[in-house]
Amino acid sequence: MGSETNVLEFQSVALGADGRGPLIALDLPVDVRSVLVEMKGKDGTYYLVDRLEGPDGTELVRPSASSENAVEGPFSSPNRSSATLSGTGALLVPNTDTGTIGPGRWQFGVQGYRLCESGTLPADGTVDVKVHIQCGKPLARGKIDLQVNIPAIHGWKAADAEGNQYLAQVLSSAREHLKRAGLDIGKLTFRDIDASFATASDYALPEGMGACAPEELFKQSDSSGALSVFLLKNLYVAGNQVGGLSGGIPGPASPSTSASGVAVSLDPSYRDPKEVGKSLAHEIGHYLGLSHTFEADLSMNDAITDTPEGTAGRRNLMYFEGPLQRDVARLDLSAGQARVVLSHPLVHR
Repeated sequence: MGSETNVLEFQSVALGADGRGPLIALDLPVDVRSVLVEMKGKDGTYYLVDRLEGPDGTELVRPSASSENAVEGPFSSPNRSSATLSGTGALLVPNTDTGTIGPGRWQFGVQGYRLCESGTLPADGTVDVKVHIQCGKPLARGKIDLQVNIPAIHGWKAADAEGNQYLAQVLSSAREHLKRAGLDIGKLTFRDIDASFATASDYALPEGMGACAPEELFKQSDSSGALSVFLLKNLYVAGNQVGGLSGGIPGPASPSTSASGVAVSLDPSYRDPKEVGKSLAHEIGHYLGLSHTFEADLSMNDAITDTPEGTAGRRNLMYFEGPLQRDVARLDLSAGQARVVLSHPLVHR
């Protein structure tokens, strides 16, 4: 973990008929450098921080005006807040190069919602909240430990992983991209998981194509203090075959939740290991709090000031098509992006 991490837990926070919980107070110390809020609730319900206010009343996360679109306000806030998978949510503060988190009494609120054809519906019930408070001097460089999960594909086994040249090239490629943010891969462990987790999909596949939901895949993570990486045969998201998926932006520091991990796919027919490594580094960037530099479907740039805007950012690791660009061998990360990834509790000295 980081130089010092304090953890607070708020069990069974009640969400009202509007999906919103009460404001929760956080008294932060003078040497606070980042805060990670985790929310764990029911499968099928999405959770996000929809309100965050500093001691002087400054709003870093603002709620949506309408419950029909619970995500709009938080997503467009100074400290962007969003949900990726159901059951678990997280927010890293700050997640920009200009944002700050300082001492004093802060307040935040949590919202639950379900998806529907018209947008979102509020979801009541309860949610467990865990807050990781990182204190001390900011990291100039850091390491992240990885637990690599192998679901019996291509005859691979965890016991043979250290001698697997393909896997070695994947990890070497990921290292090459992550080091541009001052981040290295630390301790590596390998683990076998059941073959039923070889393919993940967030929608129903044709009969005979067995797949687990991404949320069920990430619940298989069991390594405290390390990021779980899942090597899959195939991965399908929103109707498309994709190269990678992160449990969240950011993902939680805790294991065994529906968002605890990143996944990369190796097929079709064994992707180039350097390209898989590029995808892995991209998803790790998401997990540690980085958004795409540019969202083409929204015509929206990220909130980090030193990343290129629009298509000028195609050489950045977090460009929305970054891992797919075979003609770009080296993908960069900016100093502002480095500040964000080095603030996540899974990153240590």
